[in-house]
Amino acid sequence: MIELKMNTLEAFFYHWILSFPMAQENTPYKIEFNHQGKKGTIAFLGDQLVQLEVVQDQDIVFSLHFLIDDIQLVSQHFKSFFDFMKNTENVEQEDIVIQNTNVKKILFVCSSGVSSSYFAREIEKNLEEIGMNLQVDSTYLENLKNCIEDYDIVFFAPQVVSHLKEYENYETKCVGIHSYDFGTWNFNKIINIALRG
Repeated sequence: MIELKMNTLEAFFYHWILSFPMAQENTPYKIEFNHQGKKGTIAFLGDQLVQLEVVQDQDIVFSLHFLIDDIQLVSQHFKSFFDFMKNTENVEQEDIVIQNTNVKKILFVCSSGVSSSYFAREIEKNLEEIGMNLQVDSTYLENLKNCIEDYDIVFFAPQVVSHLKEYENYETKCVGIHSYDFGTWNFNKIINIALRG
């Protein structure tokens, strides 16, 4: 058995979630929930990293990872996971509302650039399908200060949304993506937010 060193905050969330009535400890540091055909997993990976995932009909339908560093945001992420688990309806993409916009360049930022890269590709593809040719890029948090001024709007993934305040003084509009929308890949909702500028 691998022994992880948990800090106080990690241990608190781990034991709190493990105390839930439907919680099952699958392996050490991995808690499962089964509800209405959905299998949800909360994995504590060490170094304050948590992975939330929901599988339904063998497909991943919700996925989110983040650091346990801000109690309020972490609580929101767990709430999104449990809201999704108990939701009996499929999450439907909202329609894109095409409108005149001053937004020409959109940037997605996350901790390593991996999930933001995926979001940028999918957003760009959805925009192309409706005939909108906007530049959509991605970067990692440590690089953001080098490029933020080149974009009209920057979306912060849930794992870095706690850094939004550091970018308040830039003229570029900065928006945090809600963990429910990020976890369910609600691309069209994010596009609508971007087009409103």
